Amino acid sequence: MSLRPSFRRSLYTWNLMIRDSTNNGFFTQTLNIYSSMAHSGVHGNNLTYPLLLKACANLPSIQHGTMLHGHVLKLGFQADTFVQTALVDMYSKCSHVASARQVFDEMPQRSVVSWNAMVSAYSRRSSMDQALSLLKEMWVLGFEPTASTFVSILSGYSNLDSFEFHLLGKSIHCCLIKLGIVYLEVSLAYSLMGMYVQFCLMDEARKFLT
Repeated sequence: MSLRPSFRRSLYTWNLMIRDSTNNGFFTQTLNIYSSMAHSGVHGNNLTYPLLLKACANLPSIQHGTMLHGHVLKLGFQADTFVQTALVDMYSKCSHVASARQVFDEMPQRSVVSWNAMVSAYSRRSSMDQALSLLKEMWVLGFEPTASTFVSILSGYSNLDSFEFHLLGKSIHCCLIKLGIVYLEVSLAYSLMGMYVQFCLMDEARKFLT
């Protein structure tokens, strides 16, 4: 498909091209398509930028990510939770956690996905005090953590002191049983199983295979 600028292409068509390219893992091509789209005079919407930011996060390319952030601000998407969450995730995966937190703190509204993105950002860096602080805060504010929240927490602690991870992991397992979400996501069950394998508690690990 030609990427030459064309005023005949609608935003809908550009978004389809960007979506297909991103979903197929052609992240550099995604950014090239956007460049052609911009040169054609078409501005993106709140469906365009999360896909572009996902491409930046996967490359990873902080240079393109900050450029897109500027476009997002210029076009007035500061209050769009979907776009702002994508920015948090992009900065996190490009190892700019301070920038991710700034975007997060300035969001006028947040979703559970927004909270999860920031918890994941801290967990990826094993900054577990901050991750747990956010976990408690989101709970107090009425955002119930999901399986993805706990997968991030368990992943972050797996890189730290084994005794601390053991105690926290068992506490999280008890919490998940009370919430009734242990088996809602395979990734969560695997994270718990991996934790027990790490501590050679094979009987506990085997429970996740039944």
